[in-house]
Amino acid sequence: MPPNIFNDLDEATVEAWVRWDDFSGGMKRVFNYGDALRDMSILSMWGATLGFVVAGPTGTPADLHWIQVGGLLRPQQWCHVAGVSGKGGMRLYFNGVLVGTNAYTGSFSAFKNGTRNYLGQGVTTNDAPANLKGALDEVRVWKVAHTEEQIRQAMFQRMTGREEGLVGLWNFDDGKADDASPAGHHGKFVGQTHTVAAELPPPERLLRPAVIYGQVLKWGLKPWPKTPIWGWLLRIERGGRHYGTVALANSYTPAMVDSYALAILDTDQDVVLHGFDSWGHRCNQTVHLQPGERFQFDLQAGRGTATVIE
Repeated sequence: MPPNIFNDLDEATVEAWVRWDDFSGGMKRVFNYGDALRDMSILSMWGATLGFVVAGPTGTPADLHWIQVGGLLRPQQWCHVAGVSGKGGMRLYFNGVLVGTNAYTGSFSAFKNGTRNYLGQGVTTNDAPANLKGALDEVRVWKVAHTEEQIRQAMFQRMTGREEGLVGLWNFDDGKADDASPAGHHGKFVGQTHTVAAELPPPERLLRPAVIYGQVLKWGLKPWPKTPIWGWLLRIERGGRHYGTVALANSYTPAMVDSYALAILDTDQDVVLHGFDSWGHRCNQTVHLQPGERFQFDLQAGRGTATVIE
């Protein structure tokens, strides 16, 4: 995409149809605007995790604001993704369902750095593993923050390019990377990129996930130690089988985070949540989730918000 085309947007909705064919190599970018540490991106992370990141103005790792939702993605399946940013905070949608949030209120104008802008490739151009292996269609950028209802209603519509608030549309219908909106932000294909005919899935075939999310709440020592001593391990089971495990703590280490979000794609069975902390406390809870439902399950250092067994 051309440089500096969205630098002044204080809020935005970025959406696309995407098919990941191969997750090997770590992160796979769908949309990446800006430069390293000063960018906006929608991407897959370590396979089944969907991510959305908006940078702040400082250009430091601490000023990257993330939403990460595990368990969402499947290889060689079309899905719809949308990232919303601005004064209402960050929101991430999958197949028209809200799957993650972040209170950060910045958007493109927060980092004002549209120097390298790509679809299907990372802005760090020497990072070849970050290139998408798959397909994209109907990539849209709006200068407004759309609601869940607006995203869901427009997912299956083919835009003309002249819809109100639309500031970029790449549908590849002409076999090129031209912008179909009046803004004319025409891109170009690079590498082995090319167009092929493909059918998007009908609405009834799209998976509508439920999401379990939460965080570790501070309790006990003040100030909180730099090295967490009350780490939690959250194990999730479904149908008597292991579904996923998340390592959690109150401060960041390479292996642990202080919040999580995990999608459940098959919602016809009970899901059992088992929490274990480093002091030997345990908590567990059984939930039955409906498609599109979000269930908050927080853990507290030294105790659990669900039933505690000591």
